Amino acid sequence: MPRWTGGTGCHARHDDHRAVHVPYIGRIVRGQVLSIREKEFIEAAKSIGARNSRIMFRDVLPNLAAPIIVYGTLIIPSNILFEAALSFLGVGIPPDTPSWAG
Repeated sequence: MPRWTGGTGCHARHDDHRAVHVPYIGRIVRGQVLSIREKEFIEAAKSIGARNSRIMFRDVLPNLAAPIIVYGTLIIPSNILFEAALSFLGVGIPPDTPSWAG
């Protein structure tokens, strides 16, 4: 088996594919955090004396949920096509293992 997959087995191939998407998710989250921290409700929370941890968990993280969910649902078809392409090339998961790419 070729070593371009970063390891052996189907888990290594899928880990490689996930590693491609992590920087994009990080970039989206960072951009959202930079945008959210400039909002008025963050300034209001700071003005009433809220701690940084309270602002993060009560104000910032709930506003990050929507972009993460949307990006996650957009990534699913990409993962299915990637798995199907690997199976077509003969380096996918074993045929008796259930998968979305069939």
